[in-house]
Amino acid sequence: MFITPPEKNIYSIENLPSPRILKSHLLFEALPYYPEWKYIYLVRDGRDVGVSFYHHLGSLLPKYFHENLPEDFADFWDDWVETKEDKVDYWSYWKHIKSWWQVRNLPNVLLVHYQNLISDKSQEIGRISDFLNLDINQSKKEVVLAKSSIEYMK
Repeated sequence: MFITPPEKNIYSIENLPSPRILKSHLLFEALPYYPEWKYIYLVRDGRDVGVSFYHHLGSLLPKYFHENLPEDFADFWDDWVETKEDKVDYWSYWKHIKSWWQVRNLPNVLLVHYQNLISDKSQEIGRISDFLNLDINQSKKEVVLAKSSIEYMK
C-alpha cells in the first residue's frame, strides 16, 4: 500500500464524472471538500479493524511493505494501537478516526457505525437514503437489504 499525496487524490477525484460515488480509505483532509457534496463515513470498532487489517496485510505480497508483518498478532496489535504517526504502510487508525470525527456535525457528513448496519440494517439504510435525499420505497429497500447481505455477496 502506498499513501498518495493529497494533491494527487484531489486532482483524481475532481476529474471523475458526476455524480461521483467514491469509496475511499482516505483521511478527511485528503479529500476535496465541497459543501454541496455528501460524505458518508463508515466507522468500525477499532478491535475489529485491527484484526481485519492484520489478516488483510498478511494476504498481500511482501513487496508492498516497508516493514515485515509480525507473525505474532499480539506484537502487531501493540504496534498498531500505539501508532500515533503515519507509517510507510498505513495511517494511524486514531488519526483517521479523528479526521472524520472532527467534521461529523457538518450537514453534508453522515457518520455510520458498522455495528448499526449489522444490528439494524433497515434503519441504517433509511438513514442513508434520507441523507442522500433518495426516495426509497419498501420494495427498493427490500432489494437493498437482500443484496447487501453476506449470503448474497459471497
